[in-house]
Amino acid sequence: MPLSTEARKAVLAVMPLLGPDQEDEDVEALLRDHWRDGLDEVGADPGFDKVRAALVRLFRTRVAVDDDVRAALTRGLAVVRDYPEQAAAGDPTLLLARHPAWVGLCALELAAWDPSVAPDPIEWAVMLASAGFGVVAGRVGTGRGEVLWAMADEADEAGWKNTSRRLLEAALDGSFHDPDHAVQVRLVLGLSLAGDGLPEAADVLEEVARSASADARTATHARHVLAELRNEAGDLEGARYWLGQALESVDPDEDPAIAERLQADLAGLGDQLDPDEETGEVAW
Repeated sequence: MPLSTEARKAVLAVMPLLGPDQEDEDVEALLRDHWRDGLDEVGADPGFDKVRAALVRLFRTRVAVDDDVRAALTRGLAVVRDYPEQAAAGDPTLLLARHPAWVGLCALELAAWDPSVAPDPIEWAVMLASAGFGVVAGRVGTGRGEVLWAMADEADEAGWKNTSRRLLEAALDGSFHDPDHAVQVRLVLGLSLAGDGLPEAADVLEEVARSASADARTATHARHVLAELRNEAGDLEGARYWLGQALESVDPDEDPAIAERLQADLAGLGDQLDPDEETGEVAW
């Protein structure tokens, strides 16, 4: 018997805790209370692939893979492999339960369990997810880059940041149906890196900030974050430069609040650079 609706909600609630090197009592309780129905859920057909992906990750990383676990994962693999045929029917209820991005993410989890299922896990995941997105998008079209971006976005929402970044980087190596999406994906990657304080964020964001392909809002966002990074590093002149660049790209009529924020931030930097009245020294 697969999981109940409430048990599925419990699985989704612990998804952010299923990253590497994380331990949590809620995850252990979930395994203890829903061992058998959790195994059944992995192989449920058609099932819910967001829940399936979480359970595959849970079983492959937190328990010894015995015969019961192996059988459940094998059933789940068969259901995932059948997705293109199921998606082709165009049933909106199925496409909601089996969201294309989560089918792709589930495929990645299964390939991590058994590398022999796909020589190139990302390409296999893209192929599966594309089968669903092709039905949803119809004539609009979806490129490899957009598929990976959608998967990355879902992974990030679930708290799987390492997976999300891996997919964003893969997206930038591929083609986009809309070429303008590439610079937006680079921005998302840079923001993710900056959010975790990783040093490579500045290089990624600077590519966006200087890109002729970036629209005004994308460029302004990248430049503003670069200014914040330079300020945090104590480089006030660098921060002043990027705030000035952001003010050049922002449209004060379309984004008055952002323009005001940039002006305020720039004024704040000016205060930091003013000499102290008593000592004559610049406050850094």
